[in-house]
Amino acid sequence: MTTHENVNRRYAGLQSILSEAFHAEGRGLVEMTISIQDQLPKKLVWELRSIGHIRNQVVHENLAKVPKYFEPLCKEAIATLKQLRKQLKSSGAQRKSVKSAASLAGTSESKAKAKGPKTLKGSRKKKALKSSSAKKQGTRSQ
Repeated sequence: MTTHENVNRRYAGLQSILSEAFHAEGRGLVEMTISIQDQLPKKLVWELRSIGHIRNQVVHENLAKVPKYFEPLCKEAIATLKQLRKQLKSSGAQRKSVKSAASLAGTSESKAKAKGPKTLKGSRKKKALKSSSAKKQGTRSQ
């Protein structure tokens, strides 16, 4: 099997898993990954986007030699996606629980969130915006 065929076979397999199990939308692997990236572990998102970029180089830019890490990267991404899909099926949940399934898969998603800056959500955010705009208006009128 040629390199071109092998790359496309792996690519198509990943696309089918993303569309069937995770309801990803888009024209290619990168677009599909972006459409559901907030529901997947960051490492998996990086892997899928890397695979998509390598495939695009092979197909569109005639990349002669595929990097050695392409095959192991594909195998790891497929294994992680299958594990997440299996956990989704066993829990009977849909898209919302992909994050919890990802944490069960041993990812450090919760650690990454804990380190990030805190953001306000919903009504707390609206209240903060109102109070800050009221303060700005008060300082201008004086």
